This record gives sequence, C-alpha cells and structure tokens, in this order.
Amino acid sequence: EAPNVIVAIVDSGINLTQIQTFLRSGSSWPIRLRVHQPNWSRETMVVSNSPEVFQLKQDGVRQYDVLCYGNPKTLELYLQGIQNHLDRKPPYYTPISGKAITVSPADVELACYCKDCRKLWDDKGGQWGMASRVMTDFTSRLARQVAKRWPTNGFTIIFLPYLNYTMAPDGYKFPGNVEVQICGMPGMANYKEPAVMAEEQRNVDKWIAISGRKIQNWHYNVWPAHKTKAAYQYPHVAKNYYLQNRDKTIGTFINGDFNHWPRQHISMYCWLKVLWNPEYDVDAAIGEFGRRMFGKAAPSMRELLEIQMNGWEKSRWPEGMFSPKAIHTISYPPQTIDRIKGLIAKAFKEAEGDELVTARLNYYAHPTLDDFFVE
Repeated sequence: EAPNVIVAIVDSGINLTQIQTFLRSGSSWPIRLRVHQPNWSRETMVVSNSPEVFQLKQDGVRQYDVLCYGNPKTLELYLQGIQNHLDRKPPYYTPISGKAITVSPADVELACYCKDCRKLWDDKGGQWGMASRVMTDFTSRLARQVAKRWPTNGFTIIFLPYLNYTMAPDGYKFPGNVEVQICGMPGMANYKEPAVMAEEQRNVDKWIAISGRKIQNWHYNVWPAHKTKAAYQYPHVAKNYYLQNRDKTIGTFINGDFNHWPRQHISMYCWLKVLWNPEYDVDAAIGEFGRRMFGKAAPSMRELLEIQMNGWEKSRWPEGMFSPKAIHTISYPPQTIDRIKGLIAKAFKEAEGDELVTARLNYYAHPTLDDFFVE
C-alpha cells in the first residue's frame, strides 16, 4: 500500500502526479524528444531571409508555422543551429536536449507543394504515409551530416513519425545514429483488433529495420476515449503489446489530455505495471483490485469489470474499424448496458454504510457511467 500519498486538487482536475510516480511512471532514458520543434516562425531573420524553409501551400502562400523538410536550406539551418548550440551562440535553430537532436514537425499533417517535397510525396502512401518519404529523407540527410561533422559528440537524432508520415517507407536505411519514437495513431486500446495490431507491428518492425535499433513508443490513452463515452477497459491489450515487443521497445510516452483514471482506472494501473514487467499478472491485479477497493460490493464490481473488459477486448468490429455503431451494437449492446446499470445499482446498495467504498463507487460511476448511459 502507498502510505501518505496525497492527491492534490487543481483547477483543471485532479493532479495525479504523485500516484503515477508511486507506480514508477517516469523516464531514465537519455534520448528525449522535444515535441513539435523547432518553430522558426518566431525567428524573424529566418522568416525574412529564408522563406523557402517554410511549407508552401497549394495556393503558393508560405505557411510559417510549418517547416518545409524538402528544401536543402532547412537542413543548413538545422546544422547551423547545432553548431550555434555547441558554440553557445544563439540563435539555436535546432531543438537539442542533452545529446538528442529532435526531428518533430508542427502538430498538423504535412502538405508542402514545393518541388523538393513533391519529388518525394507518395500519393499512394495512405492516411499515415503520404509524407513519410519526405521526413525519412530529411532525417537520413541530417543524421549523415551530424555523423560527419561531429563524429565524437555522441549525438543521436530522435525522430517522431506521426500523422501522415507515421508509416515507414521502403528504400531507406539510417546510418545508425537515429532513434525512432513511433506514434501509435489508432490508440493502444484499438490494438485489440487483430488487423490494427498487425499493421502497427509491421510498422514497428520496419522502423527498427531502418534505424537498426530499438524504438520508443508514443502511445495514446486519449484515443479513442475522445470519441466515445464508453467505459471500456483494455489491460490485456497493453500486456500483449509489451509481451510481443519486449525486445523491440525502450518504453512508452503515454499521451492523455484529461483525467482518464475514473473511466480507465484498472487499464491505466496495469499499463504502468506491464511497462516494467510484461509478464505482470493482470488478472490477479484485477481480482485484488475488486476485493480491496469495494468491500461487500466486490463481487458486483468484479463482474462489472469483466463486462467492461470482455465487451471491448473480445469484441470484433467490421474490418476492425472503430465507430459508434460498433461500440453500441457489438461491444456494449443494450442488454449489456442494462446489466451494467443493474450491477452498479447493486454495488451501491451493498456499500451502504461504508463511506469509503461509497466514495470510491461515486468517483468511478459519476460521471463515467452516467455519461456512458446517456450516449
């Protein structure tokens, strides 16, 4: 048990830093990404003197909050930024953290229409691959120049494949000083679909082949939670991913954007556990969670958790595609919702007189299950 763990209340919700730290959430890996950097729109001299390093829209207008990664001048400025960093002479055009040099475009899909990017554009690359050759080519050129110019500095290029440059392209091999942190675009929970997981695994394996080293993950617990109020659980999905990739991944940055713990409590708990030990006994944890948290209401809550897990993990959607219809006719059809309503009502009845268990049920049920039922 965790003695003296204080959960602080802040304006935006509950600050869970302390409990997540207790669960050993953190990073000791030295190669750390600085996401969505650099932003050269803030560099007035670059905007004035080098407009060609910014994305060219289809109408011929420069988009100054997005870089053009095809133009040779972009690479020149990146390299100049590294030299300025070493000389401690601003401006530092290049995002550097320790010995890690980031390649991570702005938080939008790339859509540059300059001649350099169009040469590498892949219209057949699909939603996650149209700009992959543009970014992989830039990363490769940067890595070779860094290895050539600063062979003893120990720099590593850390590249974040994301949005329409997530999928690894054919025909590339990094020189050995590039580490890849892959965004799992469907969201970890959706790996429950065999076709989705297979596609993600192919991409992981392909980036490993290109880089010649283990990858980092950037996973989302916010997806598809942002598109449904369903109170789903997926602890076995997380475990299976790390069992399958225990020798391929360094670890995961888990991306959420609000307090996911009321709705996905046991999934988040087990996710943090299997990051340390992929063989962690998820089923034992779930059993003990019910017993220790809910007292006399434990059997009802244990059954409710099984319904949440099985409805998500064991259901199969047409072509593996997420949709509200798939959620509410396959994973959690009306008769399942009726059973959940009955179980939570029964749990509250069983917890009468136990203030702590009732508080725990309230934390979980309101608004999590209320919103689920409304949807």
